[in-house]
Amino acid sequence: MDVPQLRNRERLLHEQSDHSVFLWPPDHMHGLHRQSEVGSEEAVTRRYYEDFEIGQVFVTASRTITDVQVAQWAALSGDFNELHMSETYARQSPFGRRIAHGPVGLAVASGMGNSLWEEGGRAALSLSWQFKAPIAIGDTIHCEVEVLRKQPTRSRRGGSADFAVRVINQNNEVVQTGEKSLLFYPRPDIDATASNAVGEKE
Repeated sequence: MDVPQLRNRERLLHEQSDHSVFLWPPDHMHGLHRQSEVGSEEAVTRRYYEDFEIGQVFVTASRTITDVQVAQWAALSGDFNELHMSETYARQSPFGRRIAHGPVGLAVASGMGNSLWEEGGRAALSLSWQFKAPIAIGDTIHCEVEVLRKQPTRSRRGGSADFAVRVINQNNEVVQTGEKSLLFYPRPDIDATASNAVGEKE
């Protein structure tokens, strides 16, 4: 698929499982509900700083890595290595088939992780990542996200949280791992209470 064709695909449908779909762009970008299963809707998940507890483990929905995603990443990054783009070449490689660029897995994992907190997240602070095994086109991955540490801001309005991330394929193999630190907003009710308290003191 060439770049013009990719640009014309404004909405891509990727299978997550036999009964689930992933829509791009996600509906929450338009202030709507995200459709998680065919024929049903669920409210967008919002988690704020106060909603996390050290030791919590979250499991994301799964997502299948497609040829379109690999082609899009090649166009974006300029990395057209034949290992990713040529089936003939890749069959002769140690992998025996085309594999996705490593950052494709990282990018997809980032999006799946962000779906756990949506608008509660404020900013990314740091990232450390390891590529343990290849992700092939057609593989289905999901993430396990564990809360490692929390640190409130000086104002006590929100704070940062550190997470350990494991990217796992359909064979239960860990293909990528990492740690990331994110800044979160406080829960609106807590922020409003803090603001009122400050106003009363003044």
